[in-house]
Amino acid sequence: MKKAIKIVSALILIPVLLVVIGITGLVLFVDPNDYKAELERMAAERNIVLNIEGDIEWSFFPRLGLRTGKLSVLPDTDALNAPVGFESMDIAIKVMPLLSGELIADHSQIHGGHASIVDKHTGNTTTVEKLTLTGRGINLKTSAFPLNIAFKLHTTVPEQHIDVSLDTSLSLDNTLQKIRLISSEGVISYQGEPTNNIVYPLNIKAAADVDLGAQTVAINELVLKLFEFTANGKFTVKAFQTNPAVNGNLELSIDGINTLLKNLGQAPIETSDSTVMQTFKLNTLVQANSKKAALNNIELKLDDTTFTGDISAELGEVPYLIIKLAGDSLNADRYLPPATDNENQGTQAASEPAASPSNEPLIPVEQVTALPGQYSITLEQLIVSNLKLTNNVFNTNISPQGMVSLNSLATDLYQGRFNASGTLDAAQAQPPLTLKAALSPIQLEPLLMDLTESEQPYASGNFKFSSNITTKGVTEADILQNLNGQLDFNSTSLTLNEIDMTGELNDALAELLRMELPGLMNSGDKTVMENVVGQSTITNGVVNNTVLSATSLCTAFNGNGQFDLNQQSLLYNMDLVFPSTDTNAACAEINTRLKDVPWPVQCRGFFSDDPASLCGVNQKRMSQTVEKIVKKEAGRKVEKKLEETLKDKIGGDDEVKNLLKGLFN
Repeated sequence: MKKAIKIVSALILIPVLLVVIGITGLVLFVDPNDYKAELERMAAERNIVLNIEGDIEWSFFPRLGLRTGKLSVLPDTDALNAPVGFESMDIAIKVMPLLSGELIADHSQIHGGHASIVDKHTGNTTTVEKLTLTGRGINLKTSAFPLNIAFKLHTTVPEQHIDVSLDTSLSLDNTLQKIRLISSEGVISYQGEPTNNIVYPLNIKAAADVDLGAQTVAINELVLKLFEFTANGKFTVKAFQTNPAVNGNLELSIDGINTLLKNLGQAPIETSDSTVMQTFKLNTLVQANSKKAALNNIELKLDDTTFTGDISAELGEVPYLIIKLAGDSLNADRYLPPATDNENQGTQAASEPAASPSNEPLIPVEQVTALPGQYSITLEQLIVSNLKLTNNVFNTNISPQGMVSLNSLATDLYQGRFNASGTLDAAQAQPPLTLKAALSPIQLEPLLMDLTESEQPYASGNFKFSSNITTKGVTEADILQNLNGQLDFNSTSLTLNEIDMTGELNDALAELLRMELPGLMNSGDKTVMENVVGQSTITNGVVNNTVLSATSLCTAFNGNGQFDLNQQSLLYNMDLVFPSTDTNAACAEINTRLKDVPWPVQCRGFFSDDPASLCGVNQKRMSQTVEKIVKKEAGRKVEKKLEETLKDKIGGDDEVKNLLKGLFN
């Protein structure tokens, strides 16, 4: 038995000794520097300039390797203005695995690489420095091996610095066609002029399989993290050299939007609500090829608002977008800038004209024409200016030529619904605009309570309108100057709480006739109207209200006037009439001297004025009314005197009244 063990041991030791003797002889008797000239000549045959400056040294057990000093390589390219240099290169092979025919390069390293790359079109230079490539246990046959890559990159225009450090675990097949990135983690730090020299540390984690023969890449894991921003993805890429096609899943998240902006050196977005701009999340399927890119099954969340849908783009010289999104609830007021001191102090002083229409562009023509496509966005609830809007619909098409077709802009608000449609030809220097809009009856009181944040809104009741207008231009001034069309409105019940059309009239009557309007007409600081009907035409920004009629319990209103949108002013005349009717007992109480006499009221001023100060008695026309009253009063006195005389002659009240009926009315 012992003899057998000795024989087996000898059989094992003999090959080992032969390998050791062979390697020892190689190291002792072969000088690798003898082959430097041959290596440089072989590189030159491939148009590569190779220069090995230092000596090449052998290393022995436990690794068999070669170590060089400085060397430089200059490939056949115009991009380099100097050779690519290395401080040293160390290639080491484990000795013992050689006995089983396995080649493992252990602790191989390229150290101190540097290169200078020139853009021949701009002359800008990119410098690569401190390039280090370290591999351990590199085995092309059986297993993956760790690899570390580190380098610094610097550009001159603009001034930029990039530091890269990646630790990977890599696997190659024998044909070098299949590469497997089992895991890779590292940091890419960026600093430069575009970021005001703020350091951006991008953390990377990745795993992928690459098949060069099949032209496919499977990114099994990709995690990017920059401050509060995180991106996660899994993708497959096919035909990446000929006709790339990408499919996969993408997740984006921001945990603190304003914090991220601050870390990026950007100004935070100031909002009226400090609790918003906190979280952003996007989860979507990605599909892309040379003709089309799409984000499908989108779930987008901003704070507490969620949108779902799809976004795609037909790729060309100008992408054509197709956007379909549906949202749940958005409070836009929370994202508005904080109120300024001027806004907190209120509006302009009374009788001071409002600012003239601006000459700054109001329609972003360039932005509109730059984003052609089909847009369909719905939102269950939207809060803007404290108004609660539900079932919101926005549907429009923008052609590549700049023709905008607003198919529908609709919302439910305060028991009514607003609908609008129109067109805008943004390709023209003065874009023509057409707009049709209609509002079914809404309830004014809750609307104005929300809008003004007041428990006492200046109007209540219902209101509806329809309009058809045209205009052209880009600035607010041009749009108003060219505004033309028609506007009709009506209300079955309307109360103006801060405008008392009968108040000043009552004071004038008390002074003129020593009488007051009956109690039914005194409604406090408000005017109550029913069956309001209005018709208006718009000419060059001036709204001409040609028809206005309304009634109240014992009063009829008729009016007409102008609202000048260019000057932000109004001049409106209205007559209050107490019709001759005995159908209502309360109205019959109105003194006969007031019946059928038009009592003039005028509203004039600027849109910025206090509504309570806009309306009062029309002094000029009041003199005409007084003249009618005087004549009527004189006739009444004559009638009364004649009635008394005839009564003595004829006798009987009924006979006298029938005789004089209508004579002095």
